[in-house]
Parts: sequence; C-alpha cells; structure tokens
Amino acid sequence: MCPNAFGGYARLDKLEVSELANGKCSGAELLYRATIMDAVCCYLFFGLGRNGFIASEFLMAADYFFNVTSDKPETWNPERSVQVSDVAYGCGKGKDRKFIDLTDEEMTSMCFDQHWAQSGLCRAMPIRLFRRLLAEKRRAIVAGNLSQISEYLRSLRDNAATAGEYLRPGCVTGDLLETLLSPSGEGLASLLYPMRQVAREAHRSPFSMPRRERGRRLWTPINQYRRSMDQRNLPQTHR
Repeated sequence: MCPNAFGGYARLDKLEVSELANGKCSGAELLYRATIMDAVCCYLFFGLGRNGFIASEFLMAADYFFNVTSDKPETWNPERSVQVSDVAYGCGKGKDRKFIDLTDEEMTSMCFDQHWAQSGLCRAMPIRLFRRLLAEKRRAIVAGNLSQISEYLRSLRDNAATAGEYLRPGCVTGDLLETLLSPSGEGLASLLYPMRQVAREAHRSPFSMPRRERGRRLWTPINQYRRSMDQRNLPQTHR
C-alpha cells in the first residue's frame, strides 16, 4: 500500500455495510449496497498509487455510475456472453469453459439505476443528487492530489515502456484532470502507456487495461450475475 493511498479521505472499502444499516435492511438491500460501495471505491480512489484499485475497474465504475442506464439498451455492453465456470468454480486449466448469454432482463438488473432503487438508497436521496456528489468528491480528490497522481501515472508509463508496451501514435486524448473524472478507454490508456513514433505490429492494445491478478469486484458483470443468482435464495427479513 502506497503512502496517502486514499488522498486523505476515509477508507470506504473497509466499512461494514451491514453495521451501517443497523439491522433495518433486508439481505437483498445489503447486497446491492455493498455492490454500490465497491464501485464507489473504484471510482474515487484510482490513480493515487498502489492502493488496490486499477484502471479497468475505474473505467467500468465510471460507466456504471454515469453512462449506462437500464432504459437505454444502446448504452449496454454489446458483449453479452459471460463465463460462469473457471478455476475457482472447478474448471481447471485445459478444461472447457462454460459461457452463457445474458437476457435483456439480466442486463437491466446489472445497471446502477436498478441497484439504486433495489438497495433502498433512493429513500435517502435522488439518484441524480448522488451522481453529482460522487463526481464532486472525485474532482476534489484528484485536484487535491494531482502531483501525486501524475507521479504514479508516470511510474506506470515507465514500467510499460520497460515491458515494451506502447500506444499507437496519436492516441493521447483529453487533459489529465478531465480524463481522471470522465474517462474513455482511449484517454485512460494514453495516461498509462508511453508514446512512440512508430508502433510495432505486435503490441499490446492501448485499450486493454491492466487486469487484477487476484480478487474480483462485486459489481463487474460476471459477479453481478453470480450474486443475482445467489440473491434469489436469500431469506427476506422484515424491518
């Protein structure tokens, strides 16, 4: 863990959602609240250093909160196939992987606006207000720690250059602050990989963000699907 890994703010990923609810939520609502909290951490704290939050999760979190909505199928990921068996689920190396295609209903159930309603947080504040406050908090974190973030991104580019990873010429887009608030795949990649005048034919795609080696976020599509399956068997508690 790097120094000042959370920009001087509280470490939200260690909060116990069930304790905050004080026994007033159903199991399903707690599940959705934990999902939202996990995505909040990925959006707020990426870029401050080695703190457990990586670029691909930051990009997905920004889409989750601000770009994808359940009533606009055009905002959904066109790739609907998810892998439901892997090493952790008993499918070892060299064995067949099992994939399924998500239905419209399942795609809808993975959207933040649906999670916000199902979590009961809509009773506390409108979703539009939450989005505005979340964006303002991210802006404050980035603006207050810009030199630290710039240094960390420089170290990532240096590491990528050592590994022979380069952007295609002309891929740098946007400015640092705005890219760290409202990222695009191209803009974020331009912060993580070095430029070079002539790109090699065999190169790592600048749009393939670094992957997490261990652990998976609660709100990524495959885990949302698994958790939605588990949720159907949750006992409902009364307030």
